[in-house]
Amino acid sequence: MKQIVDQGIYIQWYDSATYPGGGVGYQDMFNGSNSPYVQDTDKGKISDSIFLNYWFSGNMLKDSAAHAESFGIDPKYAVFAGIESGQKKFDSIGSNAGYMNVNLDDTGKPYVSLAALGTDFVSRELGYDKKVYPKYQNQVFDRERRLWTGSSTGEKGTTDIADNYIDDGTSNDGWKGFASQIAECSVVGGSMFSTSFNTGHGLEWRDGGERTIDQQWGNINLQDILPTWQWWIDADSDPLQADFDYGKDYEAVPRFKYTKVGGYEGGDSLVLSGKLSNDNTIRLYKTDLDVAAGSKIDLTYNKLNSDDSKLQLGLILADDPETVVPVDVTDGSAGNGWKTASVDLSQYAGKKIATLGLIVKAGAD
Repeated sequence: MKQIVDQGIYIQWYDSATYPGGGVGYQDMFNGSNSPYVQDTDKGKISDSIFLNYWFSGNMLKDSAAHAESFGIDPKYAVFAGIESGQKKFDSIGSNAGYMNVNLDDTGKPYVSLAALGTDFVSRELGYDKKVYPKYQNQVFDRERRLWTGSSTGEKGTTDIADNYIDDGTSNDGWKGFASQIAECSVVGGSMFSTSFNTGHGLEWRDGGERTIDQQWGNINLQDILPTWQWWIDADSDPLQADFDYGKDYEAVPRFKYTKVGGYEGGDSLVLSGKLSNDNTIRLYKTDLDVAAGSKIDLTYNKLNSDDSKLQLGLILADDPETVVPVDVTDGSAGNGWKTASVDLSQYAGKKIATLGLIVKAGAD
């Protein structure tokens, strides 16, 4: 293992064999019986991390973190508490919640990192007679959001699948999602960023809003950088709903009532819909973007109906993380197709954009 690691290959060791004999003996924690397979006193680094067996307690994870730190290893990088996603699924999600919650110390900070086995159940449990059909993909999307964020933002009674996966975030099962312990990370940096919200698959392909391919496709290499938060929408009441619009052939979950227009570039677009009772702030991307004197943002949008609303950029600058800065983009006039608005950011030259989002301002009507 050391020879492989020394060549730059990442290795995660499973908590099974004990040192030095190699017999199987699950420790359920990081201790002297398995740590030499990660860090050897004489040979140094043997592997990058360990995936702990599932029967741990909070004290075991606390001691695991201390053991890692005792010989200079960061427990967040080297020790992963295992979560049996595929075995528990949503039918027993409370059990997984209990396991995950013991990873938090008295201040709410995790002792070690998390590793999940079997997260593909969000599609696999549909059954092979459904999982490959576009009609049922909306259920996969809601399942994924519940697994990662704790809420599918769905409605009860709108699905014919067996497990009771739909949750609007108010259930008492204790499941808060993996995101509750994993800080947001982002690769959006530098001075340039572009996205069409393309998820890497679709029911059609569009160039400049024009449908050029009318067949299903999938290519993960074409996936854009997707929003950091799905979804974080602040409103005093009646928050808007966000979804990926895959065009007229797509069956969205019943809670969505928007008119489907498909993508502008690729297979889909981001759609905001609902009753605009008050201002909505939609945080989309965690960023580290440099603003220069000539920096601008081009935003391509398609608004179907005219009203007295207003669309703005919602920027959070790194030097003032508590303030959302509104930047006007366009009024609420219908676009009659796709339109592109260009916004000059020169007034923020020398600053960094830490969060990039949108604000939809409600009018009087």
